[in-house]
Amino acid sequence: MNDFFRLTQTIITIIMTIVVIFGLTVFFGAPYVPSLSRELLKMFKKLYPLSEKDLLIDMGSGDGVVLKVAAGFGAKAIGVELHPVLSFLSRIRLRKLGQSTKVVCRNYLDFPFPPETTVIYTFSDSRDINKIYQKVKSEAKRLNKELYFISNGFEVPGVKYKKTYSSFYLYKVVAEK
Repeated sequence: MNDFFRLTQTIITIIMTIVVIFGLTVFFGAPYVPSLSRELLKMFKKLYPLSEKDLLIDMGSGDGVVLKVAAGFGAKAIGVELHPVLSFLSRIRLRKLGQSTKVVCRNYLDFPFPPETTVIYTFSDSRDINKIYQKVKSEAKRLNKELYFISNGFEVPGVKYKKTYSSFYLYKVVAEK
């Protein structure tokens, strides 16, 4: 009976730890919801065909599935993820892809886009989509180039999208003078 109690206590502790770790993400951004590779493959074929000329930034990269799909098209990809556990898991998932992908553990609103950046992807929520879009606009201005922005799940209020497919919206963000 004592062993059963210890085992139950250990299982409950593990479950509570996982709930707390992943639950804290809600205070910092959208909760973790994994994307499906097959939907991403279709989206990149129809909405924005990636190539080896592209550098994709995934803002809130979670487990790295978008980075893996982007690398499959020959693109380079950088994931920016605040959650340390998800950053670690995505590094493990992507380790075989070598130099084509990397994951940075930090707040994406403070991450300066590299000059080679061409497209930014996010799966966010309605409360953060404007902040993310403003970040992309400020980076387009700083880099003095146009960027493409893909939002999964939410339109940017008041901004006309260029194309749409399923729950994905593609925006062309022009550098403002």
